[in-house]
Amino acid sequence: ADELLFWAEKKDNNTKIYLISSIRDFLLKYGNGKVKKALEKNEYSLLNQILSSKESLKQNLEDKTLTLKPYESKNDDDKNQIEIRSNEFKEIKDYKPFTKITVPSPKSYQIVIPSEYIDKFIDKILERYNNEFKYVYGKLPIHIGIVVSNYKKPVYINLKALRKIRRDVKDTDKLFITKDVKEFCILQKKKLSRATLEEKINKTESYYSLYLNNPNNQEYNFYIKPHSTWKKWISTIHKFPTNSNVEIIPNTFDFEFMDTNTRRNDIFYDKEKNYKRALEIKSNRPYEIEKYWEKFKKFKEIFKNKTASSKLHKLIHLLYEKAQNFNKNYASLLATAFINTLELNKVKEMREEIASIFDIGPNIEDIKDFHKQLKEKLKNKENIKLFIDMFEFWHTALKEV
Repeated sequence: ADELLFWAEKKDNNTKIYLISSIRDFLLKYGNGKVKKALEKNEYSLLNQILSSKESLKQNLEDKTLTLKPYESKNDDDKNQIEIRSNEFKEIKDYKPFTKITVPSPKSYQIVIPSEYIDKFIDKILERYNNEFKYVYGKLPIHIGIVVSNYKKPVYINLKALRKIRRDVKDTDKLFITKDVKEFCILQKKKLSRATLEEKINKTESYYSLYLNNPNNQEYNFYIKPHSTWKKWISTIHKFPTNSNVEIIPNTFDFEFMDTNTRRNDIFYDKEKNYKRALEIKSNRPYEIEKYWEKFKKFKEIFKNKTASSKLHKLIHLLYEKAQNFNKNYASLLATAFINTLELNKVKEMREEIASIFDIGPNIEDIKDFHKQLKEKLKNKENIKLFIDMFEFWHTALKEV
């Protein structure tokens, strides 16, 4: 139970050893007295001084033998084991915790990372997208597909699941959704606030951020595709009427937890339903990133305290049960279950956070009014599946709540 996990590879006369377990656990086992004492007392400023460089890290390791053997091996005399003394380390380096599966291409890029970094990984992708592709938001979308698996699972199963969750779309017309112009403007302005001085001077938005079906028949009128139905008026969003809609292809993310090998069969997209998941309980997926990712992160913040775990499990069990044979008349019961199980009448902060997930407001001070608004939201089965999916993502897949 106290063994550390490494990944070792030998090339020519060199052996590279990658630490998989935490650096803290490694130092508690192989650090010298000074290091262990600083760790045990949580004196991180002192620890930073001791380990100010990779060379000082080498100097503060105890002279011990590091014995590496295959994970499955239970025999201490395994012939495949590797032994190396800590004073024989030639060099210590940082490494980025990911490995490429495919060569990057404009169409697809697949990597393997530890599951604990997934939320930060998504944030980094969005940051890069918003910096580099802000002017084509809604026209050149990104889709993030996540497959979470125990590392003991066969690699080929995960690769097959990754290929399916990539969501190859032949008829991209099915991906268009209609979005309120005012809602779209709010999202677009956040992205365009990242514009560089050069982009502003060159009026980049006027040339790249043109959207379909301006009802005022403004700016450019021509065929997007060689078909009569694709002769469109396109313009910047500022020239759309404020009470109109705009057609966009949203950025999306999807996920699947591979608890069994056959779970990959759940990843099937129905082109007749805008390439949403075919399996009914998962038919919310994939989710629009700009609309739902912050809600997903809010869920984690609410329930990361494990003391509320049993209450959450009880609520999720009820939601699953009612979602299987859904009836709008369940809404009042489910709203009451939310309030009583999570004690939302007592914990105002949690009530506010639950309200933000379901877009409830503005008046939630009165618990009766909150119940009324929550009941209306839970008449929509999609909101129930959203809450279940948040639980599946953070608890079942990532073990974060």
